[in-house]
Amino acid sequence: MLAGAGGVVAGFVAGNLTVHQSSVAGTAAVVTALSAGVDARHELFVGRDAQIEQLLDALALTSEGAAPVVVAGMGGIGKTALACRAAAIAAERGWFPGGVLFVDLRGYDLGDDVQPLQVFAPALRVLGVAGDEVPGTPDEQATVYHQVLDQLGAQQQRVLLVLDNAAAGSQVADLLPRHVVHRAVVTSRDFLVLPYAHRLDLDVLSADEAAQLLSDFLDHRYPGDLRAAREPRAAAELVAVCGAVPLAVVITASILADDLGLPIAELVEELTAADGPGVHRVAYGDQVVDACIEFSRQRLATREPEAAALLPLLSLNPGPDFASATAAVLAGRPVAQVRPDLRTLRRASLLRQDGGRWFLHDLVRLHARDHLDPESRDTALRRMLEHYRVIATAANRHLQAVPERPLPEEFPGRAEALDWFDAERANLVATVALALTTDHFETCVLLSGTLVRYLERRHHLVDWEIVARCGVAAAERLGIPAATGAALNSLGTAMQSGRRFDAAIPVLRRAADIFRELGDRRREGAVLSNLGLVLRELRLFGDAIAAHESGLAICREAGDDPGAASAVNNLGLALRAARRFDEAAAAHEEAVAINRALGFRRGEGQALSNLGLVLAARGRFDEAIEAHQQASSLSRQARESSIEAQALTNLGDVYRQLGQFDDALAAQRDAALLYRQVGDLHREARALGNLALSLRAVGRFDEALSVQHQAIALCGKVGDSDYQGRLLGDLGTTLLQAGRFYEAEAVLRASSAFSRLDGDARTEGSVLYYLGLALENLHRVDDAKATGRKALAALSECADRELEKTVRDWLNGLP
Repeated sequence: MLAGAGGVVAGFVAGNLTVHQSSVAGTAAVVTALSAGVDARHELFVGRDAQIEQLLDALALTSEGAAPVVVAGMGGIGKTALACRAAAIAAERGWFPGGVLFVDLRGYDLGDDVQPLQVFAPALRVLGVAGDEVPGTPDEQATVYHQVLDQLGAQQQRVLLVLDNAAAGSQVADLLPRHVVHRAVVTSRDFLVLPYAHRLDLDVLSADEAAQLLSDFLDHRYPGDLRAAREPRAAAELVAVCGAVPLAVVITASILADDLGLPIAELVEELTAADGPGVHRVAYGDQVVDACIEFSRQRLATREPEAAALLPLLSLNPGPDFASATAAVLAGRPVAQVRPDLRTLRRASLLRQDGGRWFLHDLVRLHARDHLDPESRDTALRRMLEHYRVIATAANRHLQAVPERPLPEEFPGRAEALDWFDAERANLVATVALALTTDHFETCVLLSGTLVRYLERRHHLVDWEIVARCGVAAAERLGIPAATGAALNSLGTAMQSGRRFDAAIPVLRRAADIFRELGDRRREGAVLSNLGLVLRELRLFGDAIAAHESGLAICREAGDDPGAASAVNNLGLALRAARRFDEAAAAHEEAVAINRALGFRRGEGQALSNLGLVLAARGRFDEAIEAHQQASSLSRQARESSIEAQALTNLGDVYRQLGQFDDALAAQRDAALLYRQVGDLHREARALGNLALSLRAVGRFDEALSVQHQAIALCGKVGDSDYQGRLLGDLGTTLLQAGRFYEAEAVLRASSAFSRLDGDARTEGSVLYYLGLALENLHRVDDAKATGRKALAALSECADRELEKTVRDWLNGLP
């Protein structure tokens, strides 16, 4: 029986196989004939539908020419299974009446590979040539082999050759049929040089397919084994640990099948333990993933030693992919020298490439790390950490560019710096953590601080908090209070941006205390300004104003004009929240003036946009529109897309208040698009929420509902439960206005629960009021009254007298 894993076929039915073995000295070649009509549908095979169709299309009667199809991929990924599966289906369909021949060329069994001269004789016997008619010499056998194939072709007796595990084109070139009706499928871990060959690159299974393979295997071995269904999370973890490589899934499934009392979760724990063997080394019988990779590596080492030596170094990169420049840094060689080695590793299926980035599969990474020399590892690690720090510092200089300050030459401009950050984000975040765990504390602190502006700009809040926490830990290990204070300020600001206000307050207060003790008034003022932002979000307006005023006073005392611009702008936000509009307007006007004098267009745009909010709140709509338009224009010139989007969002709100809905819709659509382009899903959701309100205002309910569903989905993705609750309330209100009362009731109940959990009494009261209206329209007056009383109770906590009066008047009007 032909063993196969992945994709996965256990082999052809033994009763339908004809096997012939060569008597030529050396490694025996086994040629297997698959009889026509074999039904392989009941074999253990999962997924690969698209690849099967691609392969069958290449084998179909309508295709022209005898070009072989090369199925390529790393060891254990299921190449043999796929080729055999397609061959079985083709045979069942009667496409190859001349026969389907299978031969394992054993190209990766070092020193034991099969050459064409060992295949001709057994192949001739399978093709029907009597034993005494098979010539005695390989050259004569080769001649007769092709004569027989040509005769079968002339008779339309099509033949399919499955040439498995070829390590070089020379193993198969002389075996390929010459007649145009015949077909050949070759499997290999390498890029074979074969004229006119079609290539089918095989990747790992999808997570769902790998989980299905695990479940099917267990049920196949012991019908009724339901562990995969009972432990879906552990099953998903197991296939993830296996990297969705079919062979690894089959090996771990075999271990489970041999121990019916072993929970999947326990096997996962065993495989992922720090002192465990690792899934790449786990064996079942003679099957082990590591052996597949090792054969490829050893074979490469004899032919391309520099490429083989590079592979372990590449495993040091902590992220999911890397650039050629990073590979060069790890190797300590120029990029031009390393690129050929990267291509060599790709041809050996030990490395993948996509969009100019290189990828190591997790199991290849684990194997490669086992071959790391400690001294080479430490040297390469230091080079890589320094590389990421230096380039990130240069990219960050572009994000913080100010007039008349020279910029690093590593990037042509800000856009290219952002592109680099986007491509390397996962590596950079992982590198910060790696620097901490490998005791490179100074690099950890420096890189953590360098990433703040980018992560804030792109709103990658989880990553921001991770690198900030690493920065705090590293600074504490270094014993440098100033670095600890800066990292704590970053952490607190990340928490505030993620709306974790209660957690942010003690962190920021500790940072302020550190700077106060150090006498660093400038940074103390900056932290106090950030603390004020948190207090404002908690509606502690008096405390927020006091914090901002203290921060502003300190910045002025220290002569820190940029800090003062930020502090006075933040003070304006708190004053507006406290409805002290005249003072808020004065604060934002001062922020505009300071930023303009400094040439900081980003800050000027922010301050103008905030000023527009104050002007709108005072009913000075024309001035508000002008302020938002100026903010948008300035931000566009400065390529500050996030600030431009915020200005457009605010501009759209003003237009909506004025009933200029076409203008409102245009501004809000532009804002949502800009946020999408910069990857700020959090603010994109808010822009979409505002867009939906304008659509609803003009009675375009279906469009409004669609946009609100998009916004709610985005909130779920970024974990913004606060705004998700508000959006649910807006969605429920849209359904209410559209006359869809039953749906409105369900959505508004969910929204009120969100608001209650978040402690947002005003939103809860508003949602309960609309829920009451829905109940009234459903003729459930008693329920409506009870809900209205709950709305009044919630509103009494937030002192919104206007809305409270609206609810009370409605209640009094109910029968």
